[in-house]
This record gives sequence, structure tokens and C-alpha cells, in this order.
Amino acid sequence: MSELDYFKERFAGINPMFLRVLSEDSRNVQERYARMLDYIQYNNPPYSQHAMTRELGIPQPSISRTLTRLRREANVRVRVDFDPNMIALKTVMIYYKASLIPYIPAVDWISSAWWTSEGTLFIYRVPPKYEEKLVAQVVEKCGKPTEVIGIKAMILAKPSIKYYFVNRDSLDPVTALNLAEQHPPIPPNVLEMRPGRFKMRFKDPRTLELISLLEHDLFEARKNYIAKHGFKLYTQQIKRVRKIVRGARIMFLDKDNPLEFLNIESDTRCTQDLIKIMTAYPYATNIGITDDDRLNVTLSMPLRYLKDVMQWVTERCGSSSRVYALVMDLRWNLMRQYIPWENFSKEKKYWEFDEVPKLTLSRLFLNARSFESFLGLYRWSVQQYLEYLRDTMGPKYMMDQISKLPLYIRKPILDIVRKMFRGKGGGKSG
Repeated sequence: MSELDYFKERFAGINPMFLRVLSEDSRNVQERYARMLDYIQYNNPPYSQHAMTRELGIPQPSISRTLTRLRREANVRVRVDFDPNMIALKTVMIYYKASLIPYIPAVDWISSAWWTSEGTLFIYRVPPKYEEKLVAQVVEKCGKPTEVIGIKAMILAKPSIKYYFVNRDSLDPVTALNLAEQHPPIPPNVLEMRPGRFKMRFKDPRTLELISLLEHDLFEARKNYIAKHGFKLYTQQIKRVRKIVRGARIMFLDKDNPLEFLNIESDTRCTQDLIKIMTAYPYATNIGITDDDRLNVTLSMPLRYLKDVMQWVTERCGSSSRVYALVMDLRWNLMRQYIPWENFSKEKKYWEFDEVPKLTLSRLFLNARSFESFLGLYRWSVQQYLEYLRDTMGPKYMMDQISKLPLYIRKPILDIVRKMFRGKGGGKSG
């Protein structure tokens, strides 16, 4: 049995390359590197080599080498956890059961879109004041959904690397439940949630752009933001961003895992109990509280363990609790985006909604010559974006948005539209 196969068998659902990088040296070195990764997860700002060297006694070259290997060899990202309520963004999940929808309405606000085991799930992040407008747009195109779930608070789980992976010979989603109950205390400042309290802390779209990059990957965000805006602006913006940052999450789960969205309805006591356990549970990623006080937990683990995990929740919360799950394979992901910072209006100093297509088309057109994908975050060419508007909201909606553009932008975009309608642009007519 190869080393990677051994890790796959003994540590169910954990990235075996992550385990190999972590375990290649002596136990003392493993523990030192695990402490380093926990430091990144539990401190704010979450990534300071100087601070880690000073507080942990690890030389900076060792820190750089380990983090580089995790990124390049194990493809491990570090997601910075921030409070979306503090930039006035609310997560809204819109679910259509028994329907595989091949397009994405209200595409400007999409966070992710999935075909699930039972239908289609759209996940948006939108200012609460625009929530009704967003749902109305989706309903106009797709009809009445099976369920709309608003999330009033969200946080990332932050399980300790040292606790789960040093001096331990195996792990799976069932044994991890009991271990999570005994997890060492996590600093409360990186677990703070403010249910229903929404506030716009920043007025500069460049701050929101940095948050978007940090949410995707801490390592790459610094490099790419400095390349675009310079080191001085990066240092200024990172000081601002730390006001809403709640540590980070090492993304060590196996990318072959499906995603399981658990929706749990129970009494307040058990909900709070589950939040405490799930924030330390290694197979949990996102944890949310819905508008009606249900718990929404995103898991990433082999599907064969789902039934046992759901049974554990039911037994812990009692027979009056209700648990159901949506299962998604990563190959069924229709789209993934991060913070929609480009929808922020400098003039209003707040998020735009009605004129977002106008802002996007103007920006895309003006940047079209050198426009490229930035850090793997989703970006549209002018034509692709027009096709999304046409196929999801219809030709009339698309033309109404184009009519709002300045003439010097409107004319070349209309040329693209004419090509699309002559059948050269691809896609379906709406």
C-alpha cells in the first residue's frame, strides 16, 4: 500500500497530500508545523511570519517552505473568515426540488450554483434591503421555488490541526463527532457571530476587493493585490480589513468529497450545542443560522457517513428535531464566485442593485482588451455576460440594461448583440 493510499484509508475524507506534507518529519516537527497552522487559523491578522517566528520560535524560512509546499504539493488553500454582516451582505439560498435548471438568474449576486441530488440550489449574497428584489428576479425566470432560506449569520469552522492530526492514527466523520466535543477551546473572537445585525463598514471598493481575494486564498491574495495596487495600499487595506476578520480556515478536506448541506431544526439549547461542536468539527466548513433559527451546516465528507452523522444529530437533539440534507458533487457546480465587490457604487457608498448590469457592462467593456481571470475568480467577457443576461433574464431585460449605457459604450456593445442574434454568439435565446 502506498503512503497516499494509507492516508486515504486511515483518514477518511482528508486530503492525503496534506497529511503527507504534515507527516514527513519527526513528531516534534509535525507538532511545530501544526501549531503554526493553528496560529494562522486562530489569530487576527491570520498570517504574519514575523509574529509566528517571535511567538512560536519557528524560523521564517521554515514557515515559508511549509506553506509553499502545502499550496503547491497539496493544493491546500487558506480561506480567511470574515463577517459578511459587517459588509451588509446576507446569504440567501433558493432551492428548486426535482428541477435541474441549466442557467443562473440574477448572476451578478450569485455565490455558488449547484445541481444537487434532488434539484437545483442557488446561493446568493446580497444586501438585505435587496433580498426581495433578488428573489423576485429569480422567481420571474424560474418560477416559484421549493424553499427560500435566509442566513442571518455565518461562520467558518476552525478545527485544530494539532488536535486532529498529530499523534493520531486515524479519523473519520463519526469518530470525529466525539472528538469535537472534547476539542480544546477556540478563541471566542474568531467564532463571533452577529445574527441579523447588518452594517456597511467600508466605503472603498478596493477594500471589498481585498476581502474577496482573501476569502478565496490567503497566500495568493497578498501577491495578487500587491501586483495590482502596490504594497502601500495593501498594508493600508489589510489594517482596515482586520476589523471584520475572524481568523482563517485551513482547507485540508479531500476535493473528491461531495458536499452535504445539513438543515437542522431543533430547540435553542441544542442549536447552540451543535454550533459549539460544529465549529470544531473537521468535516464542517460553513455554519449558518437561518432567519427562522434553524442551523445550516455545510459538510465535506464521504457520502457513506452521512446517514450516521444525521442519526447522531437526531439522537443528540431529540425526536422533535428535524434534519434533512442536500448532497452535491463538486462536478455539479455550475458557478462559484466570491464577494461581489464590483457591485459596489462609489457614488452611493453602498451596494448597487438595479444598475449593476450597467456598471458591469461598462467595466467589462473598458477593460476588455486586457481583461483576464484574476486569481481564479469568475469574470465575464462582455459577450459572455450579455449571454448570461439574455439567457437568464430575457432579451428585453438585457436591452433595457444596455439602453442605460453611455453612447460610446452602448454602440460597440450593440454590435456584439447583433452578432449574438445572428447566431454567432452561442447560447440559447431567452
